[in-house]
Amino acid sequence: MESYVGKTLGNRYEVREKLGEGGMAVVYKAYDPMENRVVAIKLLKEEFLENEEFSRRFKNESRAIAMLSHPNIVKVYDVYFSDKLMYIVMECIDGITLKDYIKQQKIVDWKEAVHFTTQILRALQHAHDKGIVHRDIKPQNIMVLKNGNIKVADFGIARFSRSETRTITENGAIGSVHYISPEQASGETTDAQADIYSVGIVLYEMITGRLPFDSASAVSVALMQVRAEPVRPRDINPMIPIGLEQITLKAMQKDKSVRYHTASEVLIDLDEFKRMPSIRFDYPLTTVPRNEGGAGSAGDVRLSAPYRRGTAEPIAPTRRTAAPAAVPERRDEDDEEEPAGKSAVLPVLIGVFSAMIVGLVILGIFVIRNKNKSKDFAMPELLGKKYEDVIAQYDYINFTDPIYVYSEQYADGYITDQSVAAGLKIKPTTAVTLSVASNKGTAVVNVVGYQYTEAQEILKSYGFRIRIESEKSATVREGTVLRTDPAADQIAQYGSTVVLFVATVDDSVPVIVPDLYGKTQEEAQAALEEVGLILGEVTEGFGTEENKGKIISQTPEKDSEIKYGSTVSVVISKGAEQEISFDTSVVLPNTGTTETIRVELNGKSVYEASVKLNGGAVDVTFTGKGSDNTFKVYLGSYELYAGTVDFRAEPPTLKVTKDNSAGYVSQKIVPDVKGLSLSNARKMLEKEGFKNISVIEKETDDYTPGSVISQTPEHSSEPVSPDTEITLVVAKSKQVVSTTATTAPTTTQPPEDDPLAELIDGEDRG
Repeated sequence: MESYVGKTLGNRYEVREKLGEGGMAVVYKAYDPMENRVVAIKLLKEEFLENEEFSRRFKNESRAIAMLSHPNIVKVYDVYFSDKLMYIVMECIDGITLKDYIKQQKIVDWKEAVHFTTQILRALQHAHDKGIVHRDIKPQNIMVLKNGNIKVADFGIARFSRSETRTITENGAIGSVHYISPEQASGETTDAQADIYSVGIVLYEMITGRLPFDSASAVSVALMQVRAEPVRPRDINPMIPIGLEQITLKAMQKDKSVRYHTASEVLIDLDEFKRMPSIRFDYPLTTVPRNEGGAGSAGDVRLSAPYRRGTAEPIAPTRRTAAPAAVPERRDEDDEEEPAGKSAVLPVLIGVFSAMIVGLVILGIFVIRNKNKSKDFAMPELLGKKYEDVIAQYDYINFTDPIYVYSEQYADGYITDQSVAAGLKIKPTTAVTLSVASNKGTAVVNVVGYQYTEAQEILKSYGFRIRIESEKSATVREGTVLRTDPAADQIAQYGSTVVLFVATVDDSVPVIVPDLYGKTQEEAQAALEEVGLILGEVTEGFGTEENKGKIISQTPEKDSEIKYGSTVSVVISKGAEQEISFDTSVVLPNTGTTETIRVELNGKSVYEASVKLNGGAVDVTFTGKGSDNTFKVYLGSYELYAGTVDFRAEPPTLKVTKDNSAGYVSQKIVPDVKGLSLSNARKMLEKEGFKNISVIEKETDDYTPGSVISQTPEHSSEPVSPDTEITLVVAKSKQVVSTTATTAPTTTQPPEDDPLAELIDGEDRG
């Protein structure tokens, strides 16, 4: 196949690299300059362009995912169909397939398996609600993103519940044989329960690390899907809770009446299991015998009538169990009517024998009639023949539903084309599709409310040409069909044009943002789509246990007015935040002195002790939550360290934003010595370690000579180094020149209330 790397598709998409290749398509990574985003382009291989079956399947995928808008389903942005090229433009997923993830993990932790399964089921519930059955659920079609979310992809064989019903092609069952449901393997009609069976197998594979049914032959595996019972998951992995085992096996039941009917039913049970992992549901499991090494051996399980574990006592039916059928009352051996019962045995045996004979006769007739239909045959020429006559005459041909087309060459009801050319030898199982002229016209299908891409495909499949007209709307989502001309249910000729009036944004009318608080992600998305807005970034944050899984914040806020088509981001609660503890070490300076260390977290003391500053360290435990915490470490009153603590980081982290340890030298508080004599002031300062003292004398009559008037630095709560120079200003008497006789000098004593009197032992105060 031609490589498209380096080319531009649709004059828009710049193909950059090849991402992968499947059976019928190649996937490329490309850049969309119009939207400034990287996209994935799924391109149908050239050899399948003329194959009607593959083209139909490829178009089905685009129709299916164009209808879907869910966070767990790969988004489709654009589609393109022509005779020479078909491709789908989708979001580019940064992740790996669930199959690769299972290979990496060997066995996926059951909690993570439940998380993945829940998302798969939500995606399928959305698709089923739209009438779409995926029919190929398998780990290879499920992408695991880096954040743990999943995306369901590849709706290539999806079926619209309102249209086709066959599930068999000439190559066998549609879907991957290891994951298909029994009804798919048998070629029967499929519905949403087929997807649920496949989900059960995916869950089984995740929690056990292996497939329930495997063989070298695909046919053997298909037969196992129909007939065999799986080995009990807990026999493979005893760590699986019994409630999860029950959910897994109920999803995998071959009898559709016992299997879960809808994805929501499975989700309800998963929610109950998540709330109480020790739960045992009222559909207990029993083992069934099987031959050694084959299907049905000991250890296999299936759902049975409800009973209490450990006893044979039946229990009352519940929501999950059907009431058991009434059992005829047993008669005692001595019952008087017993002979009459015995006399009825002979007619019953005769009736059974007669029925067997009739059945054998019918079977023989059927074999004779179909003997010639089991061989290969040459395809007859059917063009120009009446469709009804052909169906009756060639009843051995495997005709599919016809395609009705407008034709100027053939009359109404006559065959215009056949998918298998005349003369080609084919098998009786080969599917043959006929195109039939239908010139009278048909009713226009109601596509109002559909996205225009899907509406186009639906109407084209009925033989109509399409023209699109835009119409502004402030209430309907952009791209939605508002109405058609001719209107729905009106008769129009095949080949005539139907006009689709498609909603476009009306910028003149703002949209009011709805209140999303307390809603789930799915509920929020639905509420936003209702008013023409888009769910933007979804992140998780801490809230309470009560609002876990619900929205606790939105941007823009409710009642804001924003442009139609804008995005609204939300934060979803992941429950209450728990306190976390971790240990750290505080390195001490080496001064040889002893000091009190105090550690604070958010202003509250978490550690305090007297330590020797010898260059060692002390261990401190921080306990808290959140990411905006602060800590401080003090030696005495000196701030040694400061920083932040993030308990939400894994592991919790401590970041030092201020490190004053290099400047620490047993710093001290300067004492207040004002008013003391110079001698006493010196002694107090020296006792605190301050020895660099200078004195300045100042003449004054306001202070006692020899007392300290002021000091620099002043007394304060901020510590300083003991080497700091302390300047004292001391009072000095003014010189008095007297012409009179000189008087004897007097000695000035310090005040009797000098605060240092007790500190000065045996010395004069002055």
